[in-house]
Formats: sequence, C-alpha cells, structure tokens
Amino acid sequence: MVADRWFASSKIHHECGGYHADLKLADRRWVCPRCGGLVDRNANAARNIRDWTGPVTDRDVQNPTPSWGKEPRTGCQERSDTDAR
Repeated sequence: MVADRWFASSKIHHECGGYHADLKLADRRWVCPRCGGLVDRNANAARNIRDWTGPVTDRDVQNPTPSWGKEPRTGCQERSDTDAR
C-alpha cells in the first residue's frame, strides 16, 4: 500500500474531519479546531491511513516477503543482537 504523498493523514481529525492547516512536525498532540478534541498525531494518522486503504484480508496478501527482499542492500550490514547492547 502506498498512500498519496500529499494525503494529509496527520492534519485531518479522524473523528470529525476537522483540519489543522498549521500543524508542525514537532506537534505530537493538537486540539481539533472543529470539535475541540485532543488528537494524538500518530494514532490519528494511522486511523486515517487505515480507513483510506480499506480493510486488508488474507486473500489480499499473496507474498508476505518485504519488497526490499531478504538480502541486505549493498553497503548494509546485518545487525546482531549484540549490536543493540
């Protein structure tokens, strides 16, 4: 699934459709200008994208392998569990 680059998933309130035109990247929560609700930017965007694409069913998933494949790209290294420590 690829959403349109300019789809305003963060700026449109999922509950009421209110639009926050001046939302900055640093704004993690905002108040909807339409209904006054407190909106969590990430959760709101996720709901908007989910509803924009529609439900995904098992029959829609034919190849669960990521599009970038299983091999690391040239110049990348595998990460081991010890790297996180």
